[in-house]
Amino acid sequence: MRRIFSHIPWLELLLLATLLSLAGQLVPELGVWLLAALDMRTWSRTAWFLANLAVVAVLVGFRYGPEWANDWATFRATRRRAWRQRQLELEKEQERELAHEIAERYRHRI
Repeated sequence: MRRIFSHIPWLELLLLATLLSLAGQLVPELGVWLLAALDMRTWSRTAWFLANLAVVAVLVGFRYGPEWANDWATFRATRRRAWRQRQLELEKEQERELAHEIAERYRHRI
């Protein structure tokens, strides 16, 4: 269990909580609005639907996110390799054309 929580950016979360607390103290209406927004008794059906959708999205992200990130990194690396290979082929073709051009010029001189 220790390994799971070791990747959470605790310092950043603490800083965010501190900033929210400071904003709530400096602008009391913001704190009242935030507490009213978190009061689930006043939520509409649409708000409940969106909240449940967000929870499902977070759970799916936790489950499949690392796999998707790995697949995306593999895809990007493959595309980068293919792009580099095409660049090398273009450079070789340009060198061949330049060599042909130089050889033609040299032949005309003789």
